[in-house]
Amino acid sequence: MTRLGTTTHMNRNDAGIQSAMHWAEKRGIAPLEILDIGPGGQVAFLSGRGKQGGNWHKCPVFVESAIRKTGMFRLKSFEPSEILAAFSSLTPKSMHILDKEQKVIASIRKEMEASGSPLQFEFSVCRIEEFSPCKKFDIVFAYHVIERMGDWRAALSMISDLVKVNGLLSMTDYGKQALRKDLTGGNVENGLPMFTKLDGTTYVRNA
Repeated sequence: MTRLGTTTHMNRNDAGIQSAMHWAEKRGIAPLEILDIGPGGQVAFLSGRGKQGGNWHKCPVFVESAIRKTGMFRLKSFEPSEILAAFSSLTPKSMHILDKEQKVIASIRKEMEASGSPLQFEFSVCRIEEFSPCKKFDIVFAYHVIERMGDWRAALSMISDLVKVNGLLSMTDYGKQALRKDLTGGNVENGLPMFTKLDGTTYVRNA
């Protein structure tokens, strides 16, 4: 029913991340406990980084997906490091990363350990409906997640419940993407009764 894994690429969600940073700074949300749901990944040698990258990063998504499904190649994930780079001035306190693909989490864990960051990291390999942390978060990132769920409204409800009061939820701009007939910006807003929409991708929890 649930599919968090997705092909992604560098800076795919940069606009949303920068928007969330703007609102976190404006609202004085710091230090931060961050949750990144379903950051996804890309076959590492197709990611366009390093000497072996070449033009492979221009590879069509369906080709990358086919290569990825063989399970033979290491994955590269970009989103967590991009979030941390954007939020560095707000001194994040911790970051929890959730994805259903073990290889995505393994890649992120390796990169974060190599970075020497003093941040506290936690990792979960599970589906969103199986995720039950003992705390809520100041900012939750969930790009390209709910449209991959069998019941996107239930997924949205579970994700929104992970946000602290006065915290932020940063998601895909569903007002611009007709991914499913019932998945519109208006329906998403109706599914977030305790939130106020700040812009196309950022919501603040009121209660």
